Amino acid sequence: MVTIASSVLLVHLLAASAIANEPVDADEQEDVLDVPGLEAGHTAISARVSAYADRLDSFFGDERSDEVYNDTRLRLRLGGKLAEGGRSESVGRLRLNLSLPRATRRVSLIVTSLTDDDFEDTPTPAPEEDDVTAALRVFLLDRTDSKINIDAGLGFRPEPDPRLRLRGHRAFVAGKTTLRPTQFFRWQGEDGFGARTRVDVDRRLDERSLGRFNTQSDWSEKINGVALEASLAYFVWPSHKKAYRLRFRALGETRPSTVVTEYQLGFRYRRLIHRDWLYLDVEPALEFLREDEFDTSPAITVQLEANFGARYLTDAR
Repeated sequence: MVTIASSVLLVHLLAASAIANEPVDADEQEDVLDVPGLEAGHTAISARVSAYADRLDSFFGDERSDEVYNDTRLRLRLGGKLAEGGRSESVGRLRLNLSLPRATRRVSLIVTSLTDDDFEDTPTPAPEEDDVTAALRVFLLDRTDSKINIDAGLGFRPEPDPRLRLRGHRAFVAGKTTLRPTQFFRWQGEDGFGARTRVDVDRRLDERSLGRFNTQSDWSEKINGVALEASLAYFVWPSHKKAYRLRFRALGETRPSTVVTEYQLGFRYRRLIHRDWLYLDVEPALEFLREDEFDTSPAITVQLEANFGARYLTDAR
């Protein structure tokens, strides 16, 4: 059922993009109310609301930003997580995105190490072993409100493991609210097929704050089950040098039975600490795990991030 629903969503994204490019019949145009400046005003407001969320994701170095923008950038993250019950761990991530200029910015080379950010904010567990991936990303459709790209490459565990990923994204803006459905299909030689459906609902609250509801499901042939997640977040961006995020998150699974496996309540603080390329990221959190009978478990994650190449989008307005 998850795979069927995912396929329907991707087909809708493709169809919506095709319809957007179709010319409007002259008879239909006559029935449209033409108010001077109305369409231009709506377009400007919609673009501003959508762009604000994109820039906020970019400042946080979010996976969503990496999916959308094809810029040359090298990002290195180092740090660690302190938690009770032997769950402390070191954090080390490297990501290189190299835009190929001769391919009219539609093709890029992506190299990632360790778990990378694909597993940071998803319900899918990160792989236990180190995983280095090199892939070519081709943008099949690159519009402001809709994008489709495909990744083809190899993962090294350390043996080469071929993999493919298709991603489709569409943004719908209504007033101060943006609906962003995103669909992923993937295949890996070792793990088989998988599909992930993600829906973000962003609401701009004022000039410097944003609310977001996120829900996603991830089906994997390897585990023959679905990982689930739902979260509610509140972002504040008081200046181009710092931002805050308060988030409540629930994780679950459907195999062997449908249960909630974990709750999280975290406060993330991110600040630009040196020029325009060195960031400090601190996130204290309270975690409630089913395996611990949902007892309160404090944790804190601290990271330093160095960003070389294209800058993050820093203008919130």
